Amino acid sequence: MDEPGVDPFGRFLRFWRGVFGVSQEALAMDLASSTRHISRLENGRVRPSLRMVERIAAHLGLGKRDTQQLLWSAGYAPESEPLGFDDPALRWTRKGAARTLAAFDPSPAMLFDGTAQIRMANRAWLDWFGPGLPIEGPYTIRSYFDVLFRAVPKAEEPRNWLDTKCGILMALQQDAVITGDPGMQMVVDQLATDHGLPPDWARRATGFEPISTFVVPLDIGGRRRDCTHLSTSLGARPPAAFGTTPWFAMTVLLPARSDAVASEDHPLLHTHFL
Repeated sequence: MDEPGVDPFGRFLRFWRGVFGVSQEALAMDLASSTRHISRLENGRVRPSLRMVERIAAHLGLGKRDTQQLLWSAGYAPESEPLGFDDPALRWTRKGAARTLAAFDPSPAMLFDGTAQIRMANRAWLDWFGPGLPIEGPYTIRSYFDVLFRAVPKAEEPRNWLDTKCGILMALQQDAVITGDPGMQMVVDQLATDHGLPPDWARRATGFEPISTFVVPLDIGGRRRDCTHLSTSLGARPPAAFGTTPWFAMTVLLPARSDAVASEDHPLLHTHFL
């Protein structure tokens, strides 16, 4: 008996053969390959070509999700297919996010997508940030992090705030590298330029492990508000659903006290998505 596959692709290949009851010999014959080559693929002794991975997935009739997983396991980044936030397929994602945002009131909370574009917010968030936003519709804000960075007074930046900004930018930059998305790269470049990050911000970020929770002093309408910034993911990050399920992040600001009032008509208000 061959030894178990020593890499993810080999383990996946053996798994899928078992699911469909296909022997190495039968798979090799159908792919015009050799049993020895299929065995070496499963044992991690050779790396499959992109064409071979695609042929295996097509021959086994794998769907988009499972094909993406197989590509990732072999070291290939699959191309994602854009899915607009208003797409009918995301109806229940929008409804679930809307209800979650409503539950956070009176703490400000919002939802942004994989390119950091704000997609939805609750009343408290709009009361804090809405008045200063040049917005006529829900898709004209450049970036959530642009809003956040601008809300921190320069004179009161925490000592490690620059490291935090570099760390946030590094997370966005790595997404841009993985996806090859020029829009994401534009967001990164714009943030680095507009907020005065040093030329070596990427090198600096290597010494800062990413965190989703940090304390940030905000200037909201000329008033200082110290908040705990908390983020959580909605959807799956690669490789689990790369190219098949859009990724969103939900962020809530937990202030010491809140005196927010209702902003009923803002186009980002979560009630529009219920």
